[in-house]
Amino acid sequence: MPYMQHEKDSLADLYFLKGGGEMGKLIRAADWTSTPLGDPSEWPASLRTAVAIMLDNPFGMYIAWGPEYTQLYNDGYRPILGSTKHPQALGISTRETFSEIWHIIGPMFQGVMDGKAVGFPDFMLPLNRNGFIEECYFDFSYSPIREETGEVGGVLVTVIETTSKKKAEDALRENEVRLRTLADNIPNLVWMANADGYIFWYNKQWYDYTGTTPADMEGWGWQSVHDPAVLQDVLVKWKASIATGEPFEMIFPLKAANGNFCQFLTRVMPIKDGDGKVFQWFGTNTDITRQIETEQQLKESEERFRLMAEGTSILIGLGDESSNAIYFNKAWTDFTGRPMTDLIRYGWTEMVHPDDREQYIAKYLEAFAERKPFSGELQVLNRDGQFRWVLSQNQPRFSPDGSFGGYISTCVDITEQKQDELRKNDFIGMVSHELKTPITSIYGYLQLLHSKASKDGDELTAHIMDKSILQARKMTTMINSYLNIARLESGKIQLSPSNFYLNDLILEMIDEMSAVQSTHVISCAPCGPVLVHADREKIGTVISNLLSNAIKYSPGKSQVEVRCTIEHDTAMVVVRDEGIGIRQEEKEKLFERYYRSDAHNNIPGFGIGLYLSAEIIQRHHGRISVDSEPNKGSVFYFTLPLARDSGTPQE
Repeated sequence: MPYMQHEKDSLADLYFLKGGGEMGKLIRAADWTSTPLGDPSEWPASLRTAVAIMLDNPFGMYIAWGPEYTQLYNDGYRPILGSTKHPQALGISTRETFSEIWHIIGPMFQGVMDGKAVGFPDFMLPLNRNGFIEECYFDFSYSPIREETGEVGGVLVTVIETTSKKKAEDALRENEVRLRTLADNIPNLVWMANADGYIFWYNKQWYDYTGTTPADMEGWGWQSVHDPAVLQDVLVKWKASIATGEPFEMIFPLKAANGNFCQFLTRVMPIKDGDGKVFQWFGTNTDITRQIETEQQLKESEERFRLMAEGTSILIGLGDESSNAIYFNKAWTDFTGRPMTDLIRYGWTEMVHPDDREQYIAKYLEAFAERKPFSGELQVLNRDGQFRWVLSQNQPRFSPDGSFGGYISTCVDITEQKQDELRKNDFIGMVSHELKTPITSIYGYLQLLHSKASKDGDELTAHIMDKSILQARKMTTMINSYLNIARLESGKIQLSPSNFYLNDLILEMIDEMSAVQSTHVISCAPCGPVLVHADREKIGTVISNLLSNAIKYSPGKSQVEVRCTIEHDTAMVVVRDEGIGIRQEEKEKLFERYYRSDAHNNIPGFGIGLYLSAEIIQRHHGRISVDSEPNKGSVFYFTLPLARDSGTPQE
C-alpha cells in the first residue's frame, strides 16, 4: 500500500484505513522502521487498536509504548505539547520529551505498567512547552494497554487541559478576598439604599466619622449630619435620581462627631437588575476638605508664579500631567513671535529644528513616563526666521499631596556658547587629524626598532620598545577619541552598520586588551552566536573602553568578567570588575562629557571614554548604564538591536 501525506501537514500522518469489516494497515509518510516501535505493520494488535481509538478521539490522547515509553499522539494533544515539543516528540521516549517533569510522572507510568490505572483532576505540572517553564493544569488519566497475553504493553493517556479554568477560578477567589479586604478597610464613608432611597446599611467608617449609631441613622436619619443650609439641595438631587434612576454627584459638608463640618464628594450609583430596573443604590462619601484647601493654595501659587514668569527674560513653559504644554510666558512669545495659542499642547514642536525634533520629543516622553528631570540642547526658530540654540532644563512638578502635575521648563539662549563649542570642536578635530599621521609613523618606527632589537637579542631595548609601543597605542586611542567627539558634536560622525556576530567581536577585543596588559585576568562567559546590526568598528571602541576602564579602576590581579546575553529582541553586553566602584549620586553624571569622579583623581584619564561610548550606543538606539557600589566593583552594560534579517555577517 503506498504512503499517504496528510493534507494539513499536521500530526495526523498516522492513519488507519478501515474497510471490509476489519482494521486496515497503519500507514505513515515517515519511515517508522528506525524507531523503537519498528514497522507499523508488525505492531501488536493491542497497540494498533489503541492507536485507532486515539486517532478517532477528539480529546487529547497519546500512547507511551514499551519500556522506553515511545510516544504516539493525536491532533488533540498537540496544543498540550506546544511549539517546543511538537513535532519532534512523535516517536521518541516520553522520558526525553518530558524530562523536566519525569520525576513526577515517571513513577505514575511505572505504576500503570504494573497494571494500576491512575487519574487526577486539575493536576499541576511545570511544563516547558513554549520555551519557558509555565504552570499547567490537567484532568488526566493513565490507563494500561494490555496485550493478548495480559501483559501491559504501554500506557494510554487521556488529557484535558484545565489551565485557563483553574487560573480563572484562582483569580475569582483572589478577587473575592480583595473585595472583602477592601470593604473592611476602605477609608470612604459607604452606604447602600433600597430603590426608594431608604438607606439600610452604613459601613464602620460612617459611624466612626459621624459618631452616630444604626438607630440614629435608621430610615432618613442621615439628614441629621447634613448642613441645614444645603440639605434642601441634597434632597432635591437625591429624589430626582430616585425618580429617573440616574446617578448623581455632589459636594456638600457632613458633620463630624466633634461637631465640625468637612467637605465631602458624594457619588451615588444605581444597581440595576437584568431588566435595567434599579433595585438598590450604592453611595460613597469621600473627604476632600484638604484637596479643596490645596487647590486654593495652588491657585494662589500659580498666580504668583505667572507674575514672576511674565517679568523674566528666561523662556518659561508649563506642561500638564498629560504631557501637553499649557502655558508659555511672554519671553517665549516674544522670542518666537507666535501667540501662546500656537504654542500650547504640542504646537511648540513646530518651532524645533527638524534635526532635533524627534530626538528631543523622545527624551521628553521618556522622562515624562518616569517622572524624572531632564535637559537638552535644541534649535528653536525665532521671530526673525533664524534657528537659535537653547538649553532646556525641565523639572517635574508635584502637588502638596504628592500627585504628579507635569513639568516646568526653562530655556536660555546658548547660541554664542554653542558656536564657540563648534569652533573648538573643529579645532580639536583638525589637530587630532593632523596628529594621527606623525603618531602612525612613530608607531611604525617603534615596531621596526622592536623587531630589530628582538633579532639582535637586545632584550633591554626590546622591552623599552614594548613600553613605547604601548604608550603610542594609548596616544592613538586618545587622539581617536577626541576626533570622534569632535565629529559627534559637529554631526559629522557616520555609522556604517552591518550584520556581524557580537560574540566574535567581544573575543577580539579581549585578545587585543590582553596583548597590551598582564595585570588582570579577563574572562568571557560562554556565549552562542549573537547576530547584531551595528557599526562593528565603533561597537569595538565601546567594548575596548569598558575593558580599559575595568582594568584601570581595579586592583592588579583581579578578575574582569565579560558576558553576552539575548533579552527579547536585543543583545546585552555586560562587563563586571572588582574595582573601587562608583557612588550612587555619580551614576547619572558618569556618561557626561569630561566628567571625572573625585574618587578617581589619582588615576589618569580625560573623562571622554564613557561619554563617547554612551553617544555611540544611543545612536544605535541602545542603552548603556552601570550598577555599582563603592569598594564593591562595577557592572557596566549596554544593549544593541539584534539583526532583523539573515544578511551575511561581516567576516
